[in-house]
Formats: sequence, structure tokens, C-alpha cells
Amino acid sequence: MALNSKNLVKVIETEEAWDEWMAKSEDMLLVLDCHQDWCGQCETLQPTFLRIFMDNDEPESRLAFLSANIKVFTDKIKAILPEDSQISLDEHGCMPFFLLIRSNAVVANVIGANSPSILMNVQGNIPAKPEGDVEA
Repeated sequence: MALNSKNLVKVIETEEAWDEWMAKSEDMLLVLDCHQDWCGQCETLQPTFLRIFMDNDEPESRLAFLSANIKVFTDKIKAILPEDSQISLDEHGCMPFFLLIRSNAVVANVIGANSPSILMNVQGNIPAKPEGDVEA
């Protein structure tokens, strides 16, 4: 299947999938789109996600774009939000917010479809390219 912005974002639908992705955050940066169930994932930033993916070496081992329904994962999202976070899940409207997660902790958050902020925060938090064998 060809890579495009539509199949780049993985939807987290179960607690087991959530836990699997959080475990992967030890080695990669997760960009999590948190949205209301009636709104769905942010389509506006899909071209930005594709650009980020295409502009990085070995992105599949360093970066994942995910989407989660706030109502389904409220407790899980609250558990990883920093105490000083300005995000209130109980009062959150339709504007999406994005959590950048490393080692099961939020390292940055972006409120709204703010492409420059997503780009800057991904660049600042993506893990280094893994050291591989050098071809002779």
C-alpha cells in the first residue's frame, strides 16, 4: 500500500492498543491527535504529518502519528498529562489538541491545527536516527 496522509495516522481503538503504543514511546516519538468522538481526527494536519514523515530518515522506527477519542481514553490521557497542563478534558470543545509523547510522558502539547508548532516540536523531540551497519 502506498504511503499517503490518509493511512499515516493510526487510530487507537482499544486499551490494549493504547498500552502497546505507550510501550513503543520508549524508542519513538508519538504524535497523538486527541479529538471528540463526534469530530474525528484532524484532517487539516495530514499533509503536515506526511511531510514530516517523508523528511525524516527511517521515520517508521522513530515516529508515529496516532489518533484517540477523548471520551474513550479520558483516564489514559489524564494519566500522562503534566500537572501544569492547560488542557482540561472535561471542558474541551471541538478544537483538537496534540500530545507529543516520549517514554510514556508528554514532552510537548499543541492546541489546535498549528502546523508550525507541530513541526518545531517534532524536530525537537524525535529520537536520533538509530546507528546501523555502514555499507562498504
